[in-house]
Amino acid sequence: MILVLLLSIPFLGGLICWQISYFNLIFARFISLLSMIIVTYISSKLFLDLYNKNFLPNEWESEFSIPWITKLGIDFHLAADNLSILMILTTSILSIISILCSWKIIKKYRGLFLLNLLWIIGCSFGIFLSADMFLFFIFWEMILFPIYFMIIKWGNYYSKKNVNFITNKFFIYSQLSSLLMLVSIIILVLLHYDQTCDLTFNYNLLLKTDMNCLQEYLIMLGFFIACLVKMPIVPFHGWLSQIHKNTPVSGSIDLIGIIVKTSVYVIIRFCIPFCPNVTIHCGNIIRYIGIFTIIYSSLMSFRQKNIKKFIAYISISHMGLILIAAYTRSMIVYHGLIIQLISISFSTSALFIIFEQIYDRIYTSNTKKMYGLWNNINYIPGFCLFFLMANLGIPGTGNFIGEFLILMGIFQFYPIISFICSLSLILTTIYSLFIMHRVFYGLNKNRRLLKTMSIKEFFILILLVILLLFLGVYPQFILDTNHISLYNSQYYI
Repeated sequence: MILVLLLSIPFLGGLICWQISYFNLIFARFISLLSMIIVTYISSKLFLDLYNKNFLPNEWESEFSIPWITKLGIDFHLAADNLSILMILTTSILSIISILCSWKIIKKYRGLFLLNLLWIIGCSFGIFLSADMFLFFIFWEMILFPIYFMIIKWGNYYSKKNVNFITNKFFIYSQLSSLLMLVSIIILVLLHYDQTCDLTFNYNLLLKTDMNCLQEYLIMLGFFIACLVKMPIVPFHGWLSQIHKNTPVSGSIDLIGIIVKTSVYVIIRFCIPFCPNVTIHCGNIIRYIGIFTIIYSSLMSFRQKNIKKFIAYISISHMGLILIAAYTRSMIVYHGLIIQLISISFSTSALFIIFEQIYDRIYTSNTKKMYGLWNNINYIPGFCLFFLMANLGIPGTGNFIGEFLILMGIFQFYPIISFICSLSLILTTIYSLFIMHRVFYGLNKNRRLLKTMSIKEFFILILLVILLLFLGVYPQFILDTNHISLYNSQYYI
């Protein structure tokens, strides 16, 4: 029942906040915050219970299942191991930060905003916990709707017409790719039925389905394209930078810290275990796609004048590296992937928060209109320097540990790819330093002293600093547990 509680709290909390906001907005905000604090406590307790606990890789640590649509073999089946609980814990921490960031920024339909925010979180929990493929697909589709409404309603920083076009583009991309995923799931279920005469959507049972090469290709393609769109990977990346440019900071945190993790999780949990043989055959092509994504997004970041689009392209570059890591058959790389995924969720979200704070003070996201802000805004430049360096993998942070393990593991099998990835990341480093200089140094175009950081703003950023330093100083806390989540031990070496 603990998994049902984890899943239901965001959905019920969102509905309650929406209704109470008509009577007392402050109370509604505190309910949303309390809901996520409770989820964080539950998920952290579950994760600590798993620490150094010995059980088989194919075991679920916690499980809940009741019949749902029995004629089709569909159950309401929730299950969790340390990987899913770790993703939930990271998401719940980011959700608290997202709620705090939207505390005063959102000016209209605030209760409805909290409803959409908590339902995005709830749907992501559903993706992490689903052990029935039909239930998983429902949550995979459901998450699009609160994202869509959040961007349409509150994403009007520049032009409402432009936001509508971008959001519709994202929705169409996601729907078409999800249709391919649905076809893959149906093919997998029917293949299992032909072999066993057992119609089921159970994840563990479908893993045992025998497939020929063509069938594996079809199934992998559906899952893979759906994940490429939401990560996103070039050439399916066009929607991300535009949406980040036009959404409030809470939306950016959701996209970077929540939506991206679900796509990587699907690759690790579903795409690779269902199609291990084809994954090995297609590994080189996928790694080349990752390299192209890193190089392209790094070069594109040089052209960005809008600071939020610049951060978006940095995150796309990181996704290219994570894609390569996911399709490298190395346990070391897998460990690095998990740490890197968590770390960039924190560091990139922090950058969006910082530049949202700057926007709130100077009312522009154009780097050409900034300059010389170091002496005008206390603490913010120091935080920005730390998170930029963390995002680039400075030692002492989780990003460094993740990148180091990934590049070292890739070098064992593909030294040329590892070398190219390292050089490509240097491009982003150069421009990040250039952005730091342009925004905070140079001729001061704004002589007046801007308002100082509030206690809430300082608390949010210092929390993210502590989390990144903890991952960098003691990554063993993650490494001791995430290896038991591998559902196909034959794939990783």
